[in-house]
Amino acid sequence: MDIPARFMEKIVRTFGDKGREWLDRLPGIFESCVQRWELTECQPLEDLSVNYICFAKSPNHGQVVLKIGVPHPELFTESIVLRLFGGRHVCACHDSDLGLGALLLERIIPGDDLASIPDQSERIRIAADMIRDLPIPLAEGVVGLPTYSTWISRAFSRARREKIVGQRMLTLIDAADSLFREVERSDCPQKVLHGDLHHRNMLMDSSGRWKAIDPKGVIGAAHLEAGRFIITQVGEVDDTDLYANLDEMTTVIGERLGQPRRTIAICGFVESVLATCWSFEDRDEPAHLSESIRRCQMLYDYVRGTAH
Repeated sequence: MDIPARFMEKIVRTFGDKGREWLDRLPGIFESCVQRWELTECQPLEDLSVNYICFAKSPNHGQVVLKIGVPHPELFTESIVLRLFGGRHVCACHDSDLGLGALLLERIIPGDDLASIPDQSERIRIAADMIRDLPIPLAEGVVGLPTYSTWISRAFSRARREKIVGQRMLTLIDAADSLFREVERSDCPQKVLHGDLHHRNMLMDSSGRWKAIDPKGVIGAAHLEAGRFIITQVGEVDDTDLYANLDEMTTVIGERLGQPRRTIAICGFVESVLATCWSFEDRDEPAHLSESIRRCQMLYDYVRGTAH
């Protein structure tokens, strides 16, 4: 089994000794999955992040994706939320073995992602429809999913306590904390969200429909789903086009959700600050952290210029 060096470095940087131990066990885990699900024609994904992913063929499900991860909360919440979504606007989860940290997922074919759409307005329209349609009502008895407010509280508290982000970032965290309370109102129904709905997690299937993959699984107000798409899109456009693109995103998404543009803008800013805190926790490269802080500031400036 060929495990890319860059993938191993990422695992160790993210999970430390737990990641090293998992890497030692990964070949055995992989073989157990292959035998359990009778997989053939396994082809690992070239651009691995923090999960080992390969395409394969299953006698029961056809073309599938095998996803193996270091056992951690997000792997378990992904399994929960895929079951709750039940294949509605998302890939199906055919089976799982959380003891192995493995999910057997539907492969979306052809699988072109949203970044492949060259027209920015079309991209925004597709994403806005997904942001509107994907969240589901929070049913009574659902357990095991974090709330968005818990994400915020943990990440911001850790950044303040450990003081690894710098004063500029701490100021942005304070602003995001305050603005989050504005959009996470008590009158907003709580829904089950994907939680990581960016361009490369939205894929087109053979019928031309768009489906989401790799949900984190989180509970919160429906408009919070917009944040991840917004900050990813910000990274796709030049600074000269940034504010026009933000105007279009906040207008189109706001119309789909029946929310003011300011609410959607705040969701983008809060998500940007949250993601940057996580990047500090993951010890990302200094250049990436610097760029993330810069984008947080730009989004904050945009929010301040958007009317209530």
